[in-house]
Amino acid sequence: MRLNNDPEVRKLARDLHLPWRGDALRRIRDFAIARVGQTLADSPVPVGDLDTLRAVVANKFRVHLEFLNEDSDVQRVGEKYVDFHRLLPHRLEKEFVRGGTEGITLQREDWDPIQFRYLAVVDARGRRASRAFFTAWHEITHLIIHPEQLPFPGFRRTPNEEEVHRDPIESVVDHVAARIGFYPPLFAPILEDAVRTAGGLSFRALDLARQAATPNPSLHSTALAGIRFTPEPTVFLRADSACRAAEARALRSAQQTLDFAKVEPKYDLRAVSLATNEAARKSRLTIHRNIRIPPNSVISQAFESSEDQDLRQLENQDWWATSKKGALPELRLNVQATRRGRFVYGLLQQALP
Repeated sequence: MRLNNDPEVRKLARDLHLPWRGDALRRIRDFAIARVGQTLADSPVPVGDLDTLRAVVANKFRVHLEFLNEDSDVQRVGEKYVDFHRLLPHRLEKEFVRGGTEGITLQREDWDPIQFRYLAVVDARGRRASRAFFTAWHEITHLIIHPEQLPFPGFRRTPNEEEVHRDPIESVVDHVAARIGFYPPLFAPILEDAVRTAGGLSFRALDLARQAATPNPSLHSTALAGIRFTPEPTVFLRADSACRAAEARALRSAQQTLDFAKVEPKYDLRAVSLATNEAARKSRLTIHRNIRIPPNSVISQAFESSEDQDLRQLENQDWWATSKKGALPELRLNVQATRRGRFVYGLLQQALP
């Protein structure tokens, strides 16, 4: 609702010649998915996996992707495309060596009707590797929903996660990229087969779907896509040590009060990111972002473990509580948890009677 009512999002819908009153976000998303669908329909290349999908869509919008897999790739890409833009080596060094940029897109300095028009460079080094699949789609999506009558700024960078939440257009791009990257006509049947093989939605099923579609997406992005195609009420979360939302806002504020500076925030295991599917939003499943994880939940057990493992347990929603209202309503839940390296994830589904 916040994005639907944002003036910048409505202006984008108008610039795309779409109805802007009402659900502007949905109309922009549907517009982008329709463009991808038409691109696939026009393509002579058969598309059966997500990597081929990305290649075909990138080619349609005249964007070439380069991934930085190691530090030396920064210089390699700068030298390889020095004719693309005279400031490219300098820009790459500034963004990826001296800065912490995840991805950038540049427009060719001199117009060429034959060669690619845009160069998208994505950081896939170290911890950035798990986000590279999504970052690449974020860059491409900017071009898919860029109004043709407006000039491209010439250069743009992918903001970090916190900056995205503050920028309505970047939030729209993230929203749309998540849908296009797991294009429903391709991904839905793959996920359905994986769920059938695994005997239900689970982290194993998500891994099977990820490997079948393309091994590049992270488990996190695959789960976010997977729960959208799940008919049962489902919550997917990432757990980590965090303080209350009000304390976190005060810590980020440039105008911290002297009183707050004397208080040390209390850190607990919390749902630092959380996504629900449509069925969950219509159900009694009311777990929300930043809520404390119950100590007796398998999510807490996975967090305390030093080994990668998958756990599951029948739990109850009334184990979860907020500081203002206390325990959440009673509801039996099938809870799954997994530790993957430094990340701990949870899948929660309403248990059948």
